[in-house]
Amino acid sequence: MATEKRGNYGSYTAGTIIARKGSGIKTLQDVKGKRMIFGPQLAPSGFLAQYDLLLRNGIDPELDIAYYAIPAGSFKHEKVIYGVYFGQFDVAAAPSLDLELMTRAGKISADDFVILGQSPIFPYCTFGARKGLDPQLVQKFRQTLVDLTTADTVDYQGERLKVLASAWIDGFDVLQDSDYDQLREMAKRANMPPYQEF
Repeated sequence: MATEKRGNYGSYTAGTIIARKGSGIKTLQDVKGKRMIFGPQLAPSGFLAQYDLLLRNGIDPELDIAYYAIPAGSFKHEKVIYGVYFGQFDVAAAPSLDLELMTRAGKISADDFVILGQSPIFPYCTFGARKGLDPQLVQKFRQTLVDLTTADTVDYQGERLKVLASAWIDGFDVLQDSDYDQLREMAKRANMPPYQEF
């Protein structure tokens, strides 16, 4: 229906694989035999994009990485980045947006990390509708999202909130179904649902 816009890529995002500068890890091939932290498995920019990136570079995460983890709370992508920053893991699957936002906020410095690789860009967080839903309702909901501006507010529990700022996004965009083909191909290569084969 509509895709959120946020950061440098707008309605798109990417996944990166990072290491702490000075760790001696300088290329994707250096990931072999190391400890890696991922975000949640269903987060395309925190798991899928990086898993696929490794596969496309001849690295099987199940065989070539000494250990990888998806720890509790990793949906807060900052924790994944800090996991490498503070030396708990050698490499991390970091969403490019989170690196951008943390750097902008002064929480980290771009000079702290080496970006070992980045995935192709793909659509950011998306609102969808189930098949068979009234097309007029779908269109009305889509248009409502797309029409939101940074000035729009809502009253909530006695407080007036800016809608987009409260959602931490810059707006919404409408993409085509074909824009998601990149994600579908990643999921197929990574053997993830709905393409998973046993």
